[in-house]
Amino acid sequence: MDIQKGSTDRSVTLRILDSTTFLPKTDVVYTTSGLDLWYRREGAAVTSITEATLAAVDSAHSDGGFIHIGAGYYRVDAPDAAFATGANKVMFGGVCTGCIIIGQEIRLVNYSPEDAVRLGLTALPNANADAAGGIPISDAGGLDLDAKLANTNEITTARMGALSDWINGGRLDLILDDILTDTGTTLDTLIKDIPTVSEFEARTIPSADYTIVSDLGVVQTGDSYTIVNNATYGNSALETLVDDIESALSNATYGLNALLTAVNTRLATAGYTAPPTVGQITDDILNELLSGHSIPGSVGISIYDTLGYVTALRSALTDLRASYLDAAISTRSIPSDIATALNTYDVPTKAELDSAVSPLATTSALSAVAGYVDTEVSAIKAKTDQLTFTSPNKVDATATVSTAGLATEANQTLIRSDIAGVITHGDSAWLTGGGMSGSNAITINVHDGDGVNVLQAAVEIWDSAGTAFYEKKFSNSSGQAVFNMDAGTYTVKISKAGYSFTDTALTVTTSASVTYTITAYVIGSPATAGLCRVYTYVFNPDGTAFSSVTSSAVVSLVDKNDNNFYAGVVTGVYNTTTKLLYWDIIKGAKATVSITEVGLNRNIFISELEPDTKKLDDLE
Repeated sequence: MDIQKGSTDRSVTLRILDSTTFLPKTDVVYTTSGLDLWYRREGAAVTSITEATLAAVDSAHSDGGFIHIGAGYYRVDAPDAAFATGANKVMFGGVCTGCIIIGQEIRLVNYSPEDAVRLGLTALPNANADAAGGIPISDAGGLDLDAKLANTNEITTARMGALSDWINGGRLDLILDDILTDTGTTLDTLIKDIPTVSEFEARTIPSADYTIVSDLGVVQTGDSYTIVNNATYGNSALETLVDDIESALSNATYGLNALLTAVNTRLATAGYTAPPTVGQITDDILNELLSGHSIPGSVGISIYDTLGYVTALRSALTDLRASYLDAAISTRSIPSDIATALNTYDVPTKAELDSAVSPLATTSALSAVAGYVDTEVSAIKAKTDQLTFTSPNKVDATATVSTAGLATEANQTLIRSDIAGVITHGDSAWLTGGGMSGSNAITINVHDGDGVNVLQAAVEIWDSAGTAFYEKKFSNSSGQAVFNMDAGTYTVKISKAGYSFTDTALTVTTSASVTYTITAYVIGSPATAGLCRVYTYVFNPDGTAFSSVTSSAVVSLVDKNDNNFYAGVVTGVYNTTTKLLYWDIIKGAKATVSITEVGLNRNIFISELEPDTKKLDDLE
């Protein structure tokens, strides 16, 4: 989900599941026990959200507002500070007694995802492309603005001045007026009298023989032509006509020299008007187009042609869909093997399901379960009977405790401190967490090496010598544990699987907040590509490392390239300082992992998509 940086009054959606059944939790309210919602901006510490109720799911925004939407989804009204500029991500999450809260990470962006036109980017026009005020586009493609600019650059002031001087009452009009005065007719009339090609082709040319003589002339009578030799139509007449043309060209009033003089005089007159600028010409062209001019110029013809191409393309696409795509989709069939499987599958009826389940609810079946429970309880009692107390709150030195049930890392983490409290420390208060009621509120903040809050770290308060236990708490979602302590000197012990911490002295004189850093163990990566480092932590019930660990991973793999089966054994590597145990296993393989010291034997699968490191408890 993307939200613009600096957004206000925004809500996020979290899902809450029952931690036992994993079904949607629908009854959580803002006052539910243990509910603690938070957000964390990228690179910052976790910030707690103060929860408050909302009247309805569509109520106005209220920071911290919390209400169930449906199916385990909850609306959370986030504080504006969560979306402030300065970070690129913000994570929302929380904890709740008996619940699992599925968090949500939101990306903070510099644009507005809700702006359908320009994503809030003010450098772009606030209008759709090709609309008024929007970005211009080329419907036909191939628009070359540089070429258009080069063409318009040809329209110079000098050239436009010369063109303007020939039109709108300029030199061309004067020449045409002179022709009209001299000949008594206009060019339009003369041009109209010129026969067309079809008229020339329709003419009938006589087929008679002709004799060419000197001083010839041609006389037409009806459809007949007579060659004559006389002064009116012969060579002498043609020579006279040429002389008349030469005289007309050199005429002081209408000859070429006279026309040249008139042009120069026109250019020098005070009434000469300068030609329009390129901008004025552009405005005139646009105004002409907008006024509904019915005779398109070259621009109008290009636009009209482009529209025709778009219309033809749209028609072709419609025909393609109607003739090919619709028919292809409508005749598409389900593969026969899938159709056969669906048709042959016999869905069980309710009666069949009841018949299959009913044997599990019989008296004999329930008795078998009860017998199994009795057997397990008796086994537990046999172990606890070995514990004899000769002194108050202390275990007899000859008592033994089985560690077979501590196979998994999770069980070791939860149980080791309780067993150690009885066996090692001899203090029954360790089982219940103890308690202090001093007047000084001491807030202990637990961070990792990057300054990030560490959740569910066990924080213990002991006496200054580290031998008498006082109280134990687990850090909350903000990485904090608060103790009410008397003035004095104490020892702080912090533990969490995967981290190390050296016991540290704490002197209390008044209420205060103290921060401790616990160091995460470095897992490392396999030296060879294509391997995944599968790791876990193995230690004694009292938290100390084994002197050595016997472990192996029996690996099997079917190679996709040659379809052959491969198998091998990978020996685990154990670090007695960090208590880290790992195996480097090829991705895409199945493996059976065993750890002798804790009685673990588990089958796992390492997908080809797994990262280079993976925790054993996260693989199935």
